[in-house]
Amino acid sequence: MFENLRKKFNDVINKTYLVFGDKAFRRYDNKSKNFEHMVNRAILDFILIGFECYSIEKIENKKKI
Repeated sequence: MFENLRKKFNDVINKTYLVFGDKAFRRYDNKSKNFEHMVNRAILDFILIGFECYSIEKIENKKKI
């Protein structure tokens, strides 16, 4: 069971990085016009939950999302 959860978690992380690249899970600062260096936990939770329902095929073809 633990391995199944680990695989699911890693799959969602990979999907997220396919879409957002190295900016994944980071806040954008309007003043500096840059992304923060630290991962934001709230953004991480929100994105992981949202991307769980998409297949890797849909993620690879981002225009259909």
